[in-house]
Amino acid sequence: MDIQSLRKSLLENDLASFSKLYHDFKPYCISTLKSKQLNLDQAQCESIYDDAMLLFRDHLIQEKIQQGSSIKSYITGICINLGRNKMRKEQRYQSKKNEIRLLFQESEHLYEMDDDQSNQRLKRVQGALKQLGEKCQKIIHAHYILGMSMVEIADYLGFASKDVAKTTKSRCFKKLIAIIENQS
Repeated sequence: MDIQSLRKSLLENDLASFSKLYHDFKPYCISTLKSKQLNLDQAQCESIYDDAMLLFRDHLIQEKIQQGSSIKSYITGICINLGRNKMRKEQRYQSKKNEIRLLFQESEHLYEMDDDQSNQRLKRVQGALKQLGEKCQKIIHAHYILGMSMVEIADYLGFASKDVAKTTKSRCFKKLIAIIENQS
């Protein structure tokens, strides 16, 4: 099946062709994701594939795919890009989470510091947190300490969306780090 006939069948609400495509390419795309060493389990790969197929459908309907493109290659490319993006986000999240844990001394070096050093560091972090506004304090605590998602934080703190909460959290975190670095 080519791009135009698949697009036409989707626009006519004939999902049989798309469903066949979905089932035919799924094993290949999942095995490709696993072979890319992205540390994804089966469920994550399947979720990424589902997202990729939704993006493919949207691109198809919006005519963003050029005639002559290989459907299999296009879907596989979307899967790989989504998988890499997921890995990058997870790495960034873990990096920031580790930075916060270090600030609160939940690291492996905790036992190498004596009580005075540990108390001084904790006081610096607490002092830096107090210099932040109330909303920044709440968002940092909610995300890094309580482990709340951006959707939960947006609801909890009354942000318009999870994206606004995410941007605010990022700005607050940068302010916190800057305050701590200036204290040193």
